[in-house]
Amino acid sequence: MMDAILFSANPSMVDIDDARKHLEGHKELYWEVFFPIAEKAKDQFSFPIFGFIHIKRGQVEYRALVADIFPHSADHYESESVAARVKPKSWRQLYNNDPIERARPWKNTLVMTEIIPFSFDTYKF
Repeated sequence: MMDAILFSANPSMVDIDDARKHLEGHKELYWEVFFPIAEKAKDQFSFPIFGFIHIKRGQVEYRALVADIFPHSADHYESESVAARVKPKSWRQLYNNDPIERARPWKNTLVMTEIIPFSFDTYKF
């Protein structure tokens, strides 16, 4: 059995179609989350793990493959050598042009290599 993580996507903050298009031309996507993941807990995962993405106040709509998890870094948006490789252009533009986005308290980055449709009633987990 594969390890898994369940997390939310807020449609007002993230466009999953942009994330999926990014992965069509890049090996990985960096997706920030607000929740902490202790290094000790992370060491217990056997990567890759499944990431089940539910839409805020809704059900699971996507399944991702998460290859790694590490602390958030502003370089993921600001460093041209990193950002273009790991973030959709629309996400970088929003972050770099909106002070509210820059101030969000991101904790960790999920390194995704795949996002596919996977509709599932979250209450069945």
